[in-house]
Amino acid sequence: MERVPVELWTSILEYALYTPGLASGYFIRQQQHDGNEERTRSEHVRQSLRAVCRNWQRFVDSFTGGWLNVDQNGHTTEVQTRRATRIDVRNGRQFVFPAVCDTRILSVNTPTVCIDSFLATHGTCFPFVQILDLRPASSILHLHAGVSATTEFFPRLANLFPRLSTLSITLPAALPATAAAPLQPDLVTFPNLTHLSYHVDGTSRLSDTRRCDRIADWSLPMLSHLEIRPLASTRDWQLVKAGILSWGRALTSFFWDAEYPDQTGIEITKDDVALLSRIESVHPGKTTTRLSLNKSVPLADQSGFTWRPNSVRVH
Repeated sequence: MERVPVELWTSILEYALYTPGLASGYFIRQQQHDGNEERTRSEHVRQSLRAVCRNWQRFVDSFTGGWLNVDQNGHTTEVQTRRATRIDVRNGRQFVFPAVCDTRILSVNTPTVCIDSFLATHGTCFPFVQILDLRPASSILHLHAGVSATTEFFPRLANLFPRLSTLSITLPAALPATAAAPLQPDLVTFPNLTHLSYHVDGTSRLSDTRRCDRIADWSLPMLSHLEIRPLASTRDWQLVKAGILSWGRALTSFFWDAEYPDQTGIEITKDDVALLSRIESVHPGKTTTRLSLNKSVPLADQSGFTWRPNSVRVH
């Protein structure tokens, strides 16, 4: 055993420590909010390997600081919190974090705390975050919870998390009636973002809210994976297409869906087909697409096109 090359041991330990929700940045859409089983397994393996010897302990600590669940009943030390690779904030209102945490993955899914306020108070504690999951219980369900995302919200995110590569966010279609100012269009600008999951809750049509009115002005030069909902109508598609034409040159996968898609389907042109055909993987969920020149025939039944909405690969 002592003669086994260090490089081989390194590969073995990295494989043993690998946890999709912890050690990789794959699309957050594929993760579940409730990761208790995965988190328990990850921490059990990590602690078992750390107990073997000091060399293994140093290696494990250099690879990951663990996966921490922070809630009102949790009891964690400052060192545990500071070193944690991933932190999930669940419940409770009284949070205490070290001035600077090593956290690379931050998930804020509490149904009782305003995420805008949480980030304004604690956001500076997480300068190394690369993956950010802000999919709480909707603010529609609780007036003081969720993300309101007023005008300065996305610029604040960009300033707080300069290394951000993956963002998954659920936004309300309208601000609470008590808000001092009306809802303004989102301006999403992240120079290093590669994965974006953007969901507007409380509306069946993306175009029925002002949030995406300036989507063509977003700046996402590195974006390769996009999920956007609800994209349910031709008007919704026209909005999103303007964004893809503006900043979607690097897209390799595109997922959209809607709980209540238009029965007549989304009308697209042959130019749109050419645009989508340049994207490696396209998945329209439950929505139906059809060519504008032949509105009675679904796009998937047209000859001469390689893009098939019902048989594409999904990242």
